[in-house]
Amino acid sequence: MYKDIIGKRFSRLTPIRFVYRRGKVYYWLFICNCGKETITAKQDVMSGHTQSCGCLKIETRIKHGMWKTKIYNI
Repeated sequence: MYKDIIGKRFSRLTPIRFVYRRGKVYYWLFICNCGKETITAKQDVMSGHTQSCGCLKIETRIKHGMWKTKIYNI
């Protein structure tokens, strides 16, 4: 049986409900602070490997504004 994590918050993700299990990995439906829903392995969220639906990575790139420049790629 899976451990209930509803009501807890992990970085930007809040669990909504358990979705399915594949082997020993439990997948949950999470809602991000930005409003997008994503299905992710519970262990990735609890370990901090997954912190958002992907919006955090995009926001981090945009902050310095140079991610589309030639210098950034060097």
